[in-house]
Amino acid sequence: MTTVRKISSATEQQAGLLKTQVEADRDADGNQCSEDSTHLEQKQNAELETIRAGLKEGEASGKPQPFDAETIKFRMLKVLELQTRLQD
Repeated sequence: MTTVRKISSATEQQAGLLKTQVEADRDADGNQCSEDSTHLEQKQNAELETIRAGLKEGEASGKPQPFDAETIKFRMLKVLELQTRLQD
């Protein structure tokens, strides 16, 4: 059986997490921890891109409109009232 040595880089935070988990014997070789860390980073990057896209869309939508919380609450209550009637 051949041993394959893999080299990867990690941020200080990722390295600390990996060290902590290996020391706690949650993952003896660190491979799963490394994969989990990479997956988490990819998920966070995707979430950030979604937020950035939403911000760009909002900025491109035009001049800001005043926010009237009472009107929004009224509309929400009307929708809930209609849904309740439809369920009965």
